[in-house]
Formats: sequence, structure tokens, C-alpha cells
Amino acid sequence: MSVKQKQKPDAPKKEVVGFIKQAQDKENFADSLYLITKCDTISLKLLGISKKRKNLVTFKKQTYVYCSPSTESEIIDSLPANKVVTSWKPIIRTYKPKNIQRDGKTVTLKKAKENWYEINYNAQKGYLFEKELTLKKIKKNILFGEKPNQYKYQLLSFNPKNKSSAIDSLELYRNHGYTIELLNYNGLEFCKGIIRYHDYRQSCPGTSSTTFIAINNKGEFKKLLASYNGTESSTIVYFPLKFASGKTLLVTDGNAKQIFNYATGDLNTVDYPKHMGIPVNQLIIQTKVTYAEDIEGLSAEEIPRNINIESSGCSCRDFCTCSIGADKISTGVKATA
Repeated sequence: MSVKQKQKPDAPKKEVVGFIKQAQDKENFADSLYLITKCDTISLKLLGISKKRKNLVTFKKQTYVYCSPSTESEIIDSLPANKVVTSWKPIIRTYKPKNIQRDGKTVTLKKAKENWYEINYNAQKGYLFEKELTLKKIKKNILFGEKPNQYKYQLLSFNPKNKSSAIDSLELYRNHGYTIELLNYNGLEFCKGIIRYHDYRQSCPGTSSTTFIAINNKGEFKKLLASYNGTESSTIVYFPLKFASGKTLLVTDGNAKQIFNYATGDLNTVDYPKHMGIPVNQLIIQTKVTYAEDIEGLSAEEIPRNINIESSGCSCRDFCTCSIGADKISTGVKATA
């Protein structure tokens, strides 16, 4: 057999190898320009992809796993509530502006950015939408997130023995921004778990409120009191905080981080009213301030000096159910700002 005859069978192999290499080069080139999934191809110009580990916790009773980072893509799987999954690829998705005709005019619609997470689940790649995930884990089996299909937030508590089974839920008002945390230095003897939820409006008139929520040993929620800061009236809640020294103070809105008033040099607290006969570790005080007129847009000098102050306190036992108004500290007392 000649050398020439031995080389003939190898020629087609070289052609095949060359074809495969060209295909791989084209695929690698495409991968550098697009995110390619089983059901979609998305330009990387519309995606911000990073490599960062993030532990996620599902919030909805049924959290969908999508084929691509789009709620319009195919749903390939679902996860139960309170399920922990890990993503190594957070994705920020943007959309091209879309022109539509409305009342004979061309209107440009701009869709907001969306946060997605790529995961591997049940031996397949999928994507989770951030709005369907927990925003914050308050404590073990207590989650905070967006209420599905409503412009509200929600607290959920779960059974420790069956982590996907919810025990209780509580709706919370949704504003421009919020902070939520387990209250530090909680001084209530009968409510060992207190959640402090603060929401605020970023634009004028800049209102805000702080809500105190109790959690009992069964995992049930109960709203206690809330403060409100508005332009026509305001309320302040003085919540008992117990510090390492053993001393308990009634602190403005239960905010230990802002207990010191830098403007006056005083503490943001109220003196314990002994005459009420309620132990300080069972007492919450709410003070209401009603302004003589709307102060929006007025300077400090223009704000009316006379205000009405109403204060009441409550003893929190059982489930920390408060009977506001049962004990009056002062009613309709004239004071100066």
C-alpha cells in the first residue's frame, strides 16, 4: 500500500475538524455578544452580568423558575416558599424603549430595570425574578417581601418543622423607601420579639411612619402602635428599650441609633410617668401633636407656636394588645413648640 493511499482516509477527517472549529468559533463569538438560553437570545448590551455568590430565599407560595430572564419566557420549574437557593450570576436586565401610538401621538414607553438571578436547579439552568424573592430575612423563619400582585409589603412566618408552610402573614404599607429590623434592646417583658418597620416618602411632603409589630411564640404577628410624621399632625411613640446596664428608657420611636439629639444635646426620650401605675417594661406611650394649620411650605419662624398635645399610654400583656386611651397622661394641653 502506497503512502498516498494511506493519506486518503485522513482528508475527510481534517475537513470535519475544520468545520467543527469554525462552528465553535462562531458559537464563542455569539456567546460574547448574546446570552443564549434554551428559549431566548438576548443582547449583552441589555444585560449587566456579574459573577458574585448570592444566597436567595423564595417568598411566594410558588416561585417560578423561568427559561430566560423574562417573565414572558417559558416556566420550566417552581420552588416552594422559604426555599434557600444559591446564584453565582446576578443579572440586571434593561429594555429598549418602545414607541406606541396613543391618541394619535407617538409615545415612548420605558420599562424599568429588572434584577434576575441565574441558578442551577434539578440539573437544569433557570432564572429567578427578584420581585418573587425575599427582600430581607428578619430572623429564622420570619421573611419580608413584596405581596404578590399588590403594591404592598408583607411579613410571613413559617413553621420550623415544615419550612414551606406559612403560619401567619401581615400586610405593611408601601412607601418610597423603608427600613425593617428586629428591634434592638427591646424592653417589653411580655413581647420578646418586636419588629420595627419605618417607611418614608422621598418627595414633598416627605411623610413617614414607624410601626411596631409583635411576634409571639406561635409565630403570629400583631401590630402594636405606629408613629406618623405629617404636615398637619404628627404622633410619636415612646418605646421601652432596656440596655445592658439594666436601665429601661422610653425612647422616641424605639430608635436606639438616634437616641441622642445633636441639636439640643438631650436624649430623645420621655420621663417615665410613675403616676400611671404601669411598670415601664410594660408601657408604650403615644403622643399626638396637631398643628394649628398646615405647615407645608412655611419657614420655622412662620410655623404657629401653639400646638395641641395628646398623650396616652398602654400596658401590653397577653399578645401585647394595647388599649390606647385607657390611661391619659394629658389631654389638650397647650404647649409651645
